[in-house]
Amino acid sequence: MDTDGIKNWAIDYIGRGLDSDRFCYHGLGHTRNVACDVACFGAESGCGEPEKQLLAAAAWLHDAGFVTSGQVAHEVESARIAAEVLPGFGATAAEIDQVTKLILATDLASRPAGRLEEIMRDADIGHTGTDRFGQEAALLRREIAVGGKSFTDLEWYRFELAFLEAHPFFTEAARRLRGEKRLANAEKLKSLIALGLK
Repeated sequence: MDTDGIKNWAIDYIGRGLDSDRFCYHGLGHTRNVACDVACFGAESGCGEPEKQLLAAAAWLHDAGFVTSGQVAHEVESARIAAEVLPGFGATAAEIDQVTKLILATDLASRPAGRLEEIMRDADIGHTGTDRFGQEAALLRREIAVGGKSFTDLEWYRFELAFLEAHPFFTEAARRLRGEKRLANAEKLKSLIALGLK
């Protein structure tokens, strides 16, 4: 499977097709971050080359569905797009099946099944354990506002804290590499909420 070709295809497809004003968070920056994180978490988890290729393909394609379907069921649409384009990059039927399952695992309502799906899910929210958490959260807030829902600052801090508490990291790799900073980000939100309640 030609993962470099998949990467280039995704960069072109998302770069040309996505409404970056509407989806300022779920754009190429997020996709690049997820691709970086699956590589990092996959290596830390001892994944072999075939597994790393599956993760890379899924990462580059996991939000392609935003181009055609927007927020609604974008994971399903992304999986459909992946199944359509992957044969052109030498993917076997088994690889296509695995990549689409990895993409569907990014649906926060689902429960990851197995190590690769857990790595994929952790990578999709890997920013929550980094210094860029605040910047990424601001982009997501703006994206949601453009979609029609706005928050006061206090409401947003509560929303973000609830997200962190509801969606922990699944893999030891993510917990080891990002857990401490994720905890610090949660504590900062708690402090901001406490200040907002005074």
